[in-house]
Amino acid sequence: MMLPTLPQRPSGPSEGSAIELPVSGLRCAGCVAHVEKALAAVAGVASATVNLATARASVRLSAGSHVAAGVLRDAVVAAGYGVPTASTVLRVTGIRCAGCVGTIEGALGAVPGVLGATVNLATGEARVEHVAGVARGTLEAAVRSAGYQVARETGPAENAAELEERLQREEARDLRRRLLVAAAAGLVVMALSAILMVREPAAAHGVGLVHLLGAPMRAVGRLLDPLWPGSASALRWLLAALCLPAWLFAGWPYLMGAVSAARRRTADMSTLVALGTGAAMLVSLAATAAPAHFAASGLAAHVYYEAAVMILALVLLGRWLEARARSRTGEAVRELVRLLPDLAHRLRDDGTTEDVPAGALSAGDRVLVRPGERLPADGAVLAGRSSCDESLLTGEPVPVPRGPGDEVVAGTLNGEGALTVLVAHTGEDTSLAGIVRLVRQAQTTRAPVQRLADQVAAVFVPVVLGIAGLTGAAWLAWGPDPRWLFAFTTTVSVLVIACPCALGLATPTALVVATGRGARLGALFTSARALEALAGARAVVLDKTGTLTEGHPELVDIHTLMSDPRDLARVAAAEARSEHPLAHAVAKGLAARGVTPAGTVEELSAVPGRGVTARVDGRTVLVGSPALCEEHGIDLASHRAVLDAVAARPATAVVAAVDGVPVAILALADTPRPSAAPTVARLQGLGLRTGMVTGDGEPTALAVAGLVGIVPADVAARQLPADKVAAVRRWRETSGGPVVFVGDGLNDAPALAAADVGAAMGSGTDVAAQAAGLVLSRPDLGVLADAVELARSTLRTIRWNLVWAFGYNVLGIPIAAGVLYPAFGVLASPELAAAAMAFSSVLVVTNSLRLRRFTPSRQLVVAG
Repeated sequence: MMLPTLPQRPSGPSEGSAIELPVSGLRCAGCVAHVEKALAAVAGVASATVNLATARASVRLSAGSHVAAGVLRDAVVAAGYGVPTASTVLRVTGIRCAGCVGTIEGALGAVPGVLGATVNLATGEARVEHVAGVARGTLEAAVRSAGYQVARETGPAENAAELEERLQREEARDLRRRLLVAAAAGLVVMALSAILMVREPAAAHGVGLVHLLGAPMRAVGRLLDPLWPGSASALRWLLAALCLPAWLFAGWPYLMGAVSAARRRTADMSTLVALGTGAAMLVSLAATAAPAHFAASGLAAHVYYEAAVMILALVLLGRWLEARARSRTGEAVRELVRLLPDLAHRLRDDGTTEDVPAGALSAGDRVLVRPGERLPADGAVLAGRSSCDESLLTGEPVPVPRGPGDEVVAGTLNGEGALTVLVAHTGEDTSLAGIVRLVRQAQTTRAPVQRLADQVAAVFVPVVLGIAGLTGAAWLAWGPDPRWLFAFTTTVSVLVIACPCALGLATPTALVVATGRGARLGALFTSARALEALAGARAVVLDKTGTLTEGHPELVDIHTLMSDPRDLARVAAAEARSEHPLAHAVAKGLAARGVTPAGTVEELSAVPGRGVTARVDGRTVLVGSPALCEEHGIDLASHRAVLDAVAARPATAVVAAVDGVPVAILALADTPRPSAAPTVARLQGLGLRTGMVTGDGEPTALAVAGLVGIVPADVAARQLPADKVAAVRRWRETSGGPVVFVGDGLNDAPALAAADVGAAMGSGTDVAAQAAGLVLSRPDLGVLADAVELARSTLRTIRWNLVWAFGYNVLGIPIAAGVLYPAFGVLASPELAAAAMAFSSVLVVTNSLRLRRFTPSRQLVVAG
């Protein structure tokens, strides 16, 4: 598998570097906004993005800024949220003095995410406190870069997947514990409240869940009434004794969140839940402690203990279900991380093996990979033959044969034979880690479609508080008797039915699932913006060489124009010094025909996209396109028939000239990819206009375009890198929408950056991959069409999520306020409002999870 070099992990805070922090306590879009605001206020921070679905913050630093992770953590904590931390112990060797201690502590402290490091000179132990998720391998690399060594681990460390699972498991466990307490207390309280309904018939005029159940609850009350020998007043005190501890325990995170928000002079979901349940609890306690004061004021001393506890139980039920569903949104990425085995069989010099943690491997180690095992690191095969299943990394379903000299990738599954592999990259430097890093990078970015939800979320809770206040005032002014009861009930209902969570989860949950699914298909999105732009793309422009074609040109013919054999030897010498793929093909083809490079290359100058000029033994040698020859005054008029014949094959004509005289015309052929024509047809079927740009001449370009199904009018030939950028802009204007550019070469990087979505082929160069918004992890153009279908499906899911999130609140809040009561006599109880709120966010997450089952149309056709 040939992957472009994916973004490398940062070695320390530097210009434009990013630090990632896990954040606990996030409950809604308001929480996201508060954390982002707190982080952005830190000096040296350029921007901060928080993903509610993954509970992670990505902080990008300003140019030249050095912001300690501890400062960022303190900002998050001061905002009322948490940053999970961990501790790692390293055994460092080579420490000789106190100066060594300072050097190591400084190197570890420079690692993004490290809060502090302490090195013990006597024991050589380095204890590093850091935010959860900092890889042990990153810390070890920092120590080694400082000139010291780290002793081998004795056991596997917690990897990123295990950390994420543990944090999500702890969150779900905490929610479940609080839910069980609230639910158990709520059921008991409802039963006791039924007795109170029988003892105090006046209390039956409420609109809580107990009262809505009406006759069934009165029947339960009559059944249980003989079991309570005490008075109604004593029963109220029993209800208070049961509810208050349960309410405090179950609602503690919301109460503390509301207090924290109040200190910041803001409000969020915690504020709504705390106010709604707190009001019910306080009124109930007041009615229990001083019923005479209520009577003196002409008010009935109603209690709402069951409402306070059941609202919390329903909210926690929704949060628990949401947490369980949300944990599945990142399952695809965790599956990728789990591909790396815990142990590796390292070969000793005597040929025996020792089992060591995969993280303890270093470049240059030799490992034995037995049949059925996964590769622990990137490297090259030294001995053995087998086939490797790379499907989970690239989506390629067919195992790939591997033998001596072939590259292999960490996480791939070895087939039927044993392999001896020379380790090249380990841990965070592997292609697998790069893929995971790329997917997580995309998940921490924000799609433009989320802007409206963010704007609404910023003012959502204050607006809801205002609506709740107006609702209570309206019922007190114009409502029927008992007015205060209706005013209180509707106010609480408005507070608890409002759901900022659904707004906050609508976009990020879909993006997390989609980017993970894309990685499994071989499509690696680098940002949410790229995914959204791809969904709305109107045109796709494809480079020819290496994109529509295999990218492995071969010298298929030589038309010799001069009789001196030394001329071709000079041409071979010049091409042997060039790095261009066509030059390699010429040099290889000439060597295969017995032409040996001869002469000393004194000067060599590459003309991007055109060819090379050189001085060989004092002679001027030019090897390049016909256009380059004409620019240098070389007359090709008498050779036009040969050039046309080469282009019609189709092949690329390369002219070789010595001292301004053509000596040969070389025909280089590059076979179209098997996936090129079907993919072009699929893209056109999806309504996308397809075009091709190439540096080749027009005859060759038109011939290749005809083979893959691109019409001549949409072909641009003889395009330099700057011309490709202009072509992208021209296509954007004529197509009336976003343009996708697909390329793989160094000269494609400007066009990839200029396009709305730059897509780099998996066999491409590092520069091309870094300029792209989409990386195809295997050289199969069909992945591009898969990515388009996935992006469109994702955007549809996001839009439906937003429709539900907005529609639910737009309809639910007025119903909770009682707009249906005058016409239909319908009033939502606070418990029903809480149930609706709880399940609204669950519905959004569940809808996003459907993307896990996304299947490209070509797979559906094959399956059918």
